Amino acid sequence: MCIDNLDGAPGILSARWAYKKNYNFAFDKIKKHLNDKGLNVNGQYAKFVCVLALIDQKKNEFVFKGTLKGKIVFPPKGKNGFGYDPIFVPLNLKKTLAQISPSMKNSLSHRKKALIKLLNHSLFKGLTLKNIL
Repeated sequence: MCIDNLDGAPGILSARWAYKKNYNFAFDKIKKHLNDKGLNVNGQYAKFVCVLALIDQKKNEFVFKGTLKGKIVFPPKGKNGFGYDPIFVPLNLKKTLAQISPSMKNSLSHRKKALIKLLNHSLFKGLTLKNIL
């Protein structure tokens, strides 16, 4: 979870903000940081980011990035998903990731977007997610 008005925080430290996997602790920390900046907690732009790296046999390096943009909402809503899903509403939707079906969430996934970019690399020509899974 990268929140624009928190300079991308919690970012790669997202799991650490959830002390002992307590995401309510992380949610409170987000609210505190936004309040300290005098900002409304609801409607803040945020995104989930996945980056995959590949080094081929010739030691060429490739990076594939997938992003899911949205806004955060409080209080948390929904029982599906995990982590920050209950406070994240993807752009153009009205429900949090924790309120939508797993199949819909997977169709929007930042991880899926990065993986598809990787699979589209010439090294994987002819492979699809279905071939691998």
